[in-house]
Amino acid sequence: MRYILLLILTVFIINACTRVDDLRYGEKRSAVLYTSQRASSNPGAVRLKTGEITVVFREASDATSPDGYLLRITSENRGKTWSPPDTIASTAWDCRAPSITQLRDGLIYVNFHQSSNDPQREGVPSIGCFTVRSFDNGKTFTSPRMVPLEGFRWTATSDAILELQDGTLLFPAYGERDGELSIAFVVMSRNGGETWEDIHVIAQEPEERLAYTKPALIRLPDGRILCLLESDDPEGFLYMSVSEDRGETWSSLEKSGIVGKDPDLLITPDGTLLCVFQDFWPEGVSCVRSYDWGQTWEKETTLLAVKSADPSPCIVGLEDRLLVAYTCENPDEHGGATDIGGTFFIIDRPATPGGFTVSYKRDEGVHLRWNAEVQAAYYMIYRDTVETFEPLPGYPFGGNGLASSVATWYTDVQVDKGRTYYYRVSAVAGTGRLLPGTGNESLPTDVVGVDIR
Repeated sequence: MRYILLLILTVFIINACTRVDDLRYGEKRSAVLYTSQRASSNPGAVRLKTGEITVVFREASDATSPDGYLLRITSENRGKTWSPPDTIASTAWDCRAPSITQLRDGLIYVNFHQSSNDPQREGVPSIGCFTVRSFDNGKTFTSPRMVPLEGFRWTATSDAILELQDGTLLFPAYGERDGELSIAFVVMSRNGGETWEDIHVIAQEPEERLAYTKPALIRLPDGRILCLLESDDPEGFLYMSVSEDRGETWSSLEKSGIVGKDPDLLITPDGTLLCVFQDFWPEGVSCVRSYDWGQTWEKETTLLAVKSADPSPCIVGLEDRLLVAYTCENPDEHGGATDIGGTFFIIDRPATPGGFTVSYKRDEGVHLRWNAEVQAAYYMIYRDTVETFEPLPGYPFGGNGLASSVATWYTDVQVDKGRTYYYRVSAVAGTGRLLPGTGNESLPTDVVGVDIR
């Protein structure tokens, strides 16, 4: 009897862990990553080469107090549990808005800015941008080093340093020169961050109408660099710009179509571009995806539908899921205490449609049917006269696509007697301009052929 009870308990525990561990498409699970009795804010996150997740953030008496310092928490089990916090930067100044990245050689960079608590400097948002580094996978960090940015009244940063293929580092920042509104720019390092030079402006309003802040960078699969950034546009749009020469020059600004603030960007292994941001309606944190690398954005997914003064979301890719960390209210504490929360979710390419059948009926054509796929906006039908054919994108101007259908059936009437035709179907997510290989299309069905007699 004791053995049976132990076996039942063991099975129950295994099943419970599996339920906690498994995530299905469309499912979201939220948790508090760090509980604070003070005010925690501005998280930045990275998945290290060891698989460990690291989240850095600011903690202070409250959101506007001048006593902020930077903490770090880690998880070695994909976010199930988190370590007690370590301090990675604490100075006489106010440390703010940390972001974190790990370079290809393993070096960890945390970039942030500091503000003065000197009353004489009231109204100056920041005294400058800084970095701390870790050479031992985050166990220890160096003292803060200032990034020299001459000619600015103040500078700040809110997104992680970007490493290019040749090892060049781009430090995203924003700030004001005397007599100007805030501009967004990058500063380069060609020696691993030992020195920083060559400031390149991303966004500057020549007629002094808009101020630009908080640039977020991502390297696209084709080598270009995309930037999304905030402005004081009264409509609340995020703007975007693209660099085709490794950040030296940037295209004219365009409205992205995303209304919000505090953007953070990620490319999934499938090539889907994701943007998380603070949403205005519904208030909280949302995620949008793009299958054409920022030219169009699909419908947003709400991750946190709770009003928060400044959630400052960031996104990190794990092995089989995504984590968005953000600031959230602490209901058990008073006096403005806030926690670091997170939402785990999955964005995957659509599944291959099941139940694919093909039949021919004289005077009607070839009838194709398949089962509906929940992620599909429509379906692509491919046809060839070779049984071993592979789908070639480019429909309707190229490839071997026959048609697209929002229904789960299609009738091919353009067939010739005495021939054999082979068909495959795939599910397609998204309705905008789509690029092949960006996670928008499922794997095709197996080939099914039919003789026309």
